[in-house]
Amino acid sequence: MQNAQTRDRLNRLFLVIWVIVGLGWATTGRAQLPPDASIGGQVAFAQAFGDNGGSWCYVRQGSSQFQRNATNSIAVISFPEAIYFDRATYYPLDGQARLTFSSATSGTIKFKFWGTANSITNPDFTGYSETFNGTLYIVSFSIIFPNNCTLPIFASFETP
Repeated sequence: MQNAQTRDRLNRLFLVIWVIVGLGWATTGRAQLPPDASIGGQVAFAQAFGDNGGSWCYVRQGSSQFQRNATNSIAVISFPEAIYFDRATYYPLDGQARLTFSSATSGTIKFKFWGTANSITNPDFTGYSETFNGTLYIVSFSIIFPNNCTLPIFASFETP
């Protein structure tokens, strides 16, 4: 019961955050990020639960770096702590991850620490968005881990 209440509270909090962020994005333009420039910022806390009732995924709030290449087909982002749990094994996915775009808003994300490509270490991402509010470069997308554990990522970075 407590787990369901916690999940409901987290879902309501995420909804409020996304509405506030969405209202801010309505008046922003696309950032003019210099190609191949690494910029520092923070990623926000997020947690999600999978369909099977036991898997979960999360990212801790903290320091992050972001870089997008000149052709815009690849980006790199770092996570202070990211974990996927499949009811049996914890997968620590901290550090750098490479986003490879198959369209403007989706593709796959490769957690660099892990050598083999599978649905945990090389999952899909969707809903990619990047905006600029005059001082911050804002990036958001969702990582889709197994068992439909869809982790929303929201990060902001100061432009050089």
